[in-house]
Amino acid sequence: DGQLVLEVPVGWQLTVQCANHSTINNSCAVVADAQATAPVDPSWTTPNPQQGLKPGESASFVFAPQAAAEYRIASLVAGSEASGMWLDVKVTTTGKPSVNANG
Repeated sequence: DGQLVLEVPVGWQLTVQCANHSTINNSCAVVADAQATAPVDPSWTTPNPQQGLKPGESASFVFAPQAAAEYRIASLVAGSEASGMWLDVKVTTTGKPSVNANG
């Protein structure tokens, strides 16, 4: 619900597994910010991110950031942002991967 922060060092490769346990369509995509309507990279998303996965469907993709930056993993289906369907991703130059609750 938008309260997780994932930190990962540059050069790490993550496999994002997106499973839709909802009753409506949802997707997963690496995006720049809350106003994003498309993934940062066309390969950093589940298929058809604006349409999303149907309930019960799942898909995965590989996210391998090459520079320090801040992103989100979010659903790009209309209305998902307002529902908290995202988490923050911080790509760092050092450290180990971690997941923390923000708040």
